[in-house]
Amino acid sequence: MNDYGYDFLANPTKSIFVDKEYDNIYIYFRDRLNIKYNELFVLNASIGNKNNFKIPLKKRGKEFKSTYFGKLRYSMYSIILNHNEYGKNIEKFKDVDFQNSSINLLQDLANGGMKILCDKVFLHNWDGVELDTSYDEYLIDVLTYSIEEAEKVPF
Repeated sequence: MNDYGYDFLANPTKSIFVDKEYDNIYIYFRDRLNIKYNELFVLNASIGNKNNFKIPLKKRGKEFKSTYFGKLRYSMYSIILNHNEYGKNIEKFKDVDFQNSSINLLQDLANGGMKILCDKVFLHNWDGVELDTSYDEYLIDVLTYSIEEAEKVPF
């Protein structure tokens, strides 16, 4: 067990990675839209989770510490707790191997969520490497997509 008990995302030694393939999107959102890596990551993990779609990282890209989630870490815990495999036993939250596995799950879900955004939202403005910097309505597109998805009946 570590000093952080159940709240392992508050541990400053835990790193979160995004897929190298999407580094430029994270940078664009940070620099142009003032959306931090951790905020975009949470959105992507939520999209991946809602769609039950995860993709393992091909190559580690941008890194940030789990402590950057701040209060957003509770959204990450909600994903873990509601997962059919990971959420079964809260006592496992104290186990370092479980923590690392949970972080991998979140990374895979965020990667899947970003793939969905690229395929459904950015589609004509994403060349597989970079977003079209002349287009300036990405935030509106992401918000519109999020609202439409939230309003869909789950069954």
